[in-house]
Amino acid sequence: MLVQILKDRIADTDLEYWVDKDAKLRYALTYAISAVNSRCGFKPKNTTALYPIKYEMNVLEGAVWYLGKIGAEGYSSTSENGVSVSWKETPEWLLSVAGGMCVC
Repeated sequence: MLVQILKDRIADTDLEYWVDKDAKLRYALTYAISAVNSRCGFKPKNTTALYPIKYEMNVLEGAVWYLGKIGAEGYSSTSENGVSVSWKETPEWLLSVAGGMCVC
């Protein structure tokens, strides 16, 4: 279900190229879920919850952020055809996840 929501989110944007690339979308979501869980200390157990549901929008925005950064891994900024893009060390979508112990 998250893959479909992510597809809807990136449709008609610069990231539309990725809409039909399910494997890459799943990887981007996995990356974001891992970052959210790491930040808040959530450890999935024998449950259907892969991440705290209250952070679903953070996971989706994290996947969008990751897709936007493909091709610039390891860079803090890039410039192409006069367009400059820079990324913060800790992105906004991750800053709003409570650090430390996750109370879910």
